[in-house]
Amino acid sequence: MTSSTSRRLILVALLVVGVGVGWFFFGRKPVAPADGMQSAAAMPSAPTSPPASQAPPTPAAPVSSAPASDPGADFRSLLESARSLPNPRERTSEFGRVLQRWLERDAEAAAGYLRPLPAGALRTQGLLMALDFISRRDPDRALALAGELVTNRDEQAFYNLFFDRLAQEDTAAAVRRLAAVPAASRENAVRAVTDVWARRDVSAALEWAQKLPESDRAFAVESALHTLSETDPLRAIQVAEQSLTGPALYRAIALALQKLTPEDPAAAAAIVTRLPAGETQTLAALDVARALAARNPTEALNWIRTLPPGAPQRLALNNALDGWAAKDPVAPGTYVAQMPAGTAQDAAADYFARLACARSPQSAIDWAQALASDSARQAALVTIGSAWAQGEPAAAVQWAATLPIGPLQTGAVSGAFSYWLQREPVAAQAWLAAANLPADLKARLSASR
Repeated sequence: MTSSTSRRLILVALLVVGVGVGWFFFGRKPVAPADGMQSAAAMPSAPTSPPASQAPPTPAAPVSSAPASDPGADFRSLLESARSLPNPRERTSEFGRVLQRWLERDAEAAAGYLRPLPAGALRTQGLLMALDFISRRDPDRALALAGELVTNRDEQAFYNLFFDRLAQEDTAAAVRRLAAVPAASRENAVRAVTDVWARRDVSAALEWAQKLPESDRAFAVESALHTLSETDPLRAIQVAEQSLTGPALYRAIALALQKLTPEDPAAAAAIVTRLPAGETQTLAALDVARALAARNPTEALNWIRTLPPGAPQRLALNNALDGWAAKDPVAPGTYVAQMPAGTAQDAAADYFARLACARSPQSAIDWAQALASDSARQAALVTIGSAWAQGEPAAAVQWAATLPIGPLQTGAVSGAFSYWLQREPVAAQAWLAAANLPADLKARLSASR
């Protein structure tokens, strides 16, 4: 489990499955019990001796070869039959229905049946049902059984469900029972308790989390910070930097930055600058650049220059241009045109051309044609061909064909023509047959059909 959000989604999914199974069982009309499971009250009493004129009745065939002393034999037989059903939905529903009946009759025996089952969806379903049923009557017994029966991550979801419910009922009791959780499942249990507690009193939950043994501390602190980020993301980042290390630190910071950036992009920018170069910094920089540029483009551009060169700067600048252009469609283009010639300007010209073309292809073309750098101009015009073709492929192809013969024309026509060919293959091929294009370009376009 990498975040509290993921755990809540898993919890919701499991509860939906549980509700579905419960609806299937309790919403159906009563089903007559199988032979051998009728209550004594429902059985007609046999006469002490048959009338002299009648032969003794023929005994009914047994429903199972199991000894009559085993009251769970019929449930086992029905569950094995359910496991053999070919339809997955029927298999799951029937298995859950029969298991629920057995749990109500003899929960320990039903749990014992699950012990040797092979790992898989039915064992997980059955184990979660059995442990939940028992935990509502005897929490400590359920924990003991879970320690014996839970064997994989899917089954460990029991601890999320159990400790979430228990912490809502009695947080102190939930904390005491954490001692009974095996090491392999402690993360699930600790996070569940912390989540519930933090929603009630985040300061108290965080104080408790920071005092836990090292093996549990990071799980609990990260979970508490998830809640703190909702109301005080800046403090959540400060606590994370003081209390966490490694992946847990970066997950907590990334989550808090998602909340802080729209509220205070300048503060978020300062934090992103402190992060080590890598995926966390790059992803956070994209959001900060967009938000900062929408408020203060000059500040955003100056800040972007402090990021590591290469992809972080390039991607952040693209997002800044996006946020800036949403309020001022002209100024970002002027900035790109004035950038020093080179790969950075080429990349920015490519991106801005796409933004400008979405508003007006002709305005984008005029802007691109005015670029002083040959490489930036070519990058922008080739992009305009493809971007324009997404909405008006015929017009884009016919425009691209008017460009000077060479790499520029080849790139622009090829990109635009591919969209036209997908949307209107007959019209595109008819145009190509009559087009006045270089032979090598026509051959290339024909081969793409």
